[in-house]
Amino acid sequence: MVEEKIDVVAYSGYRGEETPREFMLRGRKIEGVEVLSRWIEEGAGGKAVKRCFKVKGRDGSIHTIHYDEDRKEWFCEVRGDPDLFWGAANGILIRRGSGTQDTDR
Repeated sequence: MVEEKIDVVAYSGYRGEETPREFMLRGRKIEGVEVLSRWIEEGAGGKAVKRCFKVKGRDGSIHTIHYDEDRKEWFCEVRGDPDLFWGAANGILIRRGSGTQDTDR
């Protein structure tokens, strides 16, 4: 499993807690339709280190993403080959640096 930095559009509720609504992962925009679970991973002294979310995408996919409090950045846990990424225009998997393409069927 690899953590990849992602861009997130989040909703800030009345308590100021951000909840992810959509994010960009490997060139694909993923709209979150439901937060299935949320939890906080704490560091030394009980300080919040990561705010974690399990999010169901509109496409039916499930993603585990987190906000790193120290780095002030969002990340997504990615399983599988980290050298594969989605071609944004036509949904083709492309292996980095190889020039080869795999269709997702």
